[in-house]
Amino acid sequence: MLASKSLSMVAVVAAGGLVLWGAGYVIPAMLGVDMTGYHIGALVFHMSVNAVFYGLAAAAVGAWTGSAKAASGTAIAVMIVSYLATGIVPLVEGLDGLAKFFPWYYFSNGNSVSNGIAWGDMAVLGGLSVLFLGVAVVGVNRRDLRSRTVGASLIDRLREHPMTKKLADRIAGSARVSRIAMKTVSENQGLLVICSIIMFYIALMMGPIYSLMDEAILSLAGQLPDALLAMIGGVDMSTAEGYLQAEIFVITGPATFAVLTILVGSRAIAGEEHKKTMDLLLVNPVTRSKVISEKTLAMVWYAVVLGLVTFLGTWATVLLGGLDIPVGNIAATSFLLTLLGLVVGGVALLVGSATGRARVATYAASGMILFSYFVFSFMPLSENYAGFAKLSPFYYYLGSDPLVNGMNWGHGAVLAGLFVALVFLAMPLFERRDLR
Repeated sequence: MLASKSLSMVAVVAAGGLVLWGAGYVIPAMLGVDMTGYHIGALVFHMSVNAVFYGLAAAAVGAWTGSAKAASGTAIAVMIVSYLATGIVPLVEGLDGLAKFFPWYYFSNGNSVSNGIAWGDMAVLGGLSVLFLGVAVVGVNRRDLRSRTVGASLIDRLREHPMTKKLADRIAGSARVSRIAMKTVSENQGLLVICSIIMFYIALMMGPIYSLMDEAILSLAGQLPDALLAMIGGVDMSTAEGYLQAEIFVITGPATFAVLTILVGSRAIAGEEHKKTMDLLLVNPVTRSKVISEKTLAMVWYAVVLGLVTFLGTWATVLLGGLDIPVGNIAATSFLLTLLGLVVGGVALLVGSATGRARVATYAASGMILFSYFVFSFMPLSENYAGFAKLSPFYYYLGSDPLVNGMNWGHGAVLAGLFVALVFLAMPLFERRDLR
């Protein structure tokens, strides 16, 4: 059983790798970008082996503990720590050799996109993956498997202790039902806490890291080919503004906001129907449009809080790193990121209201943000398609380079107007549909 599960995981990773490999050749060809000298297949191979490594690490922990949370949490923690250490340790004189103790080093060390497959590094990750598989086999064969009985969760155990009860109640959420918006906020506040921690601490580290980087590395980063820079929004990595934008606002920020607002938006209507709780809401003297407006208010609250946390983390990292970036520009970028997150959540709300299916709403909103990023980043590489970038919400988020130039109120108005339009379109679709 374990071998079959592991083989299935490897097959899924391989299928995803093939899709990325094909896109790495097809998309540049469509846009007329010359990729001569770039080893796309080698980069995808490194990514795939890296993914399998962390997957089998999770399998080993899960086989020994029987806990999916412990398995995924441990693998993710190792990946994040390894990624950060591989980036930070080489910057400290005399400690660069320690980077070899972290798995991410063997994924990134060979610069596969320029030099091809680093077979030695891949052998290390492959060998460790086989070792984890062996550990998993031993663990699952020697352990009594869990029954279907439900044990106490970590939150339940924290609630039992008087010193941690208050904190656990805040993270888990409480049954506040005075208003639908309050109910929605209390149900999802654990997710907000997690997303806020991620954004604050990632932002907080980037300023000091940039201040420690060698001038030669920064100069080299500024000379990367346009095709590679497009992957991080086409920013100039040699400047403080470009570095912070690439590390905080191009991928990490939109991804974190998207996770938060998509989950809230897809659960707002479709999630209530899936849980069979929509009738409990509508049996009260409220209209369907009132339900949507209250759910939207909760989504706005979540996005604003996360936007404020992002602003504070970025402002703090600028002060810690001694960087010369005006606080107004940080506020402008954080505000536009908040609006982008609301647009993505608005798509999830609209599709969920129209279909009543949370999974469809999640896929639609996720696909929209990914396609939007692709259009904004890669279309400008071709003169024939550059104008299409203005059709992307990402263009109105980063197109004016707000971290350098400050707030573009016209772009902010477009994003705000798009979000309001999505909410108002959701109302008649929800009103006219037979609920599941």
